[in-house]
Amino acid sequence: MPATPTSFGPGSKLILPGSGPLRFGSRPSDLWRPGVTAAEAQARSELAGRLGSQTMVMFAGYAFTLLCGFPFQIYLARKLGAHDLGIYSLAEGAVVIIAGLCAIGLSPMVMRFVPEHLVAGEGQHVRTLVVGSGLLLLAIGAAAMLFVLAFVRPLQSLFGIAPAYGDLMKLMAALIPLTLLVFFFQQVLRGFQEIIYIVAATSVVALTTKIAATVFFFDRGLLLPGYALANILSLIAALSLMAGKAAWLVRGMGAGQPCGPPPVRRWFRFAATSYTADLLSTLVGQSDRFILGAAVGPAAVGVLAVVRQLQQFPNIFNQMFLTVVSPMFAASNDPSRHADRQTLYSLMMDWVLRLALPMILFLMLFGGELLDVYGPQYREQGVLALQLMVLAVGLNFLFGPTGALLNMSGLEAPLLRLSMISLAILIGCYFLLGPVLGLPGLGLGAIASTLFLNWTCMVLARRRLQLRWWTSRNVGWMISGAVALLIGIVMKGVTGLPGGLPVFLVT
Repeated sequence: MPATPTSFGPGSKLILPGSGPLRFGSRPSDLWRPGVTAAEAQARSELAGRLGSQTMVMFAGYAFTLLCGFPFQIYLARKLGAHDLGIYSLAEGAVVIIAGLCAIGLSPMVMRFVPEHLVAGEGQHVRTLVVGSGLLLLAIGAAAMLFVLAFVRPLQSLFGIAPAYGDLMKLMAALIPLTLLVFFFQQVLRGFQEIIYIVAATSVVALTTKIAATVFFFDRGLLLPGYALANILSLIAALSLMAGKAAWLVRGMGAGQPCGPPPVRRWFRFAATSYTADLLSTLVGQSDRFILGAAVGPAAVGVLAVVRQLQQFPNIFNQMFLTVVSPMFAASNDPSRHADRQTLYSLMMDWVLRLALPMILFLMLFGGELLDVYGPQYREQGVLALQLMVLAVGLNFLFGPTGALLNMSGLEAPLLRLSMISLAILIGCYFLLGPVLGLPGLGLGAIASTLFLNWTCMVLARRRLQLRWWTSRNVGWMISGAVALLIGIVMKGVTGLPGGLPVFLVT
């Protein structure tokens, strides 16, 4: 068979259709297309190896989080009950909103530009970026904590928290600077591709500290205050490890090759765009608990907190790949590296679907039985909402990491406009459907906003980045997932089983 002509140099060894190396998560029709040189195929194989090895580290951390965190969530829900869990969720939402107001886009800015400056050998810019942003966030976070301590009562009234929980709000104020700094150093280490330290700090050290401290305080009769203290201690432990590693990495950055003045305008422009998008996302993302709390009560907010936790299980796989692949997108920002971007996009989408689809099917089929473990109240109010929210997660996976790709490729401004429309759809559904339908209304809103944002992002990525979504494997995942879910529903209805491993295995 004659080789397909290409624009590569003469004498290049070509991979013929069907003769290329079959790598994990790839096919000739998807990645090693006809007419690709052996050198290009080798480069893509190395890229897949980097992505896979770092993602395995993230997977180990998430596996630890799942094995330890899931029983802990059940323990927490049973000890606190839906009402107290809802109160804590409201207080946590208030802290997240205040922290979002204070973040000013510095953490995403660091993760976006550190890989780019490292590739260019601009160590002094990296040092300026990390040190300056960290000190600024520390000052802003400390000021926000003092503000909350000074205005506890008005803030409780604003967020619908009863006056009896004033001491809880005072403890939660300490979470504001800690949350800002922990997220900041996560992004710094992501920029340096030091994934193992992120996993060690956030998955192992923080979770172990939280579980041990929570059990200790609960045994002494401190429920809500004890859980707040446990969260504070866990963040301090994670922050100590990540900040120490970041300081060691940045210490020698100024000794690199001389470089020009730092691109402050580019930094701040990206930070402003990220801040606007993140702030809107935070305000809308936290509004569901406040709308539900005002319309139904704190107990419904507690059920929502459990549903959100279960919804995150399949999303774990997406997050662990995004943690690794986002800096790679930033480092592949040059137009000449379009093939690298396409390879990363295709690999991540394929692997996320491969890993998350069984979890999505399990939650769709056995979500009620799983909620029963937390208590009967959680199942009564949360089954349909869980199924709808998990469906929204699955739809998000089918479009791949288009949002992260656009954000890391200089298209953050049009992405922001699309995100604002999507958030408007979401908040509209919250206000219209939440008070009427309760938790299922929030799930319908998640599906509507997810479909709009992902579809429009895909159109934008195809036009501006020449991104290719259509592959036979993607269509195969869609068909197999729908068929498996249908078979599971039919078998569960025919057998009459409330749940169990045999039905899931056959599915």
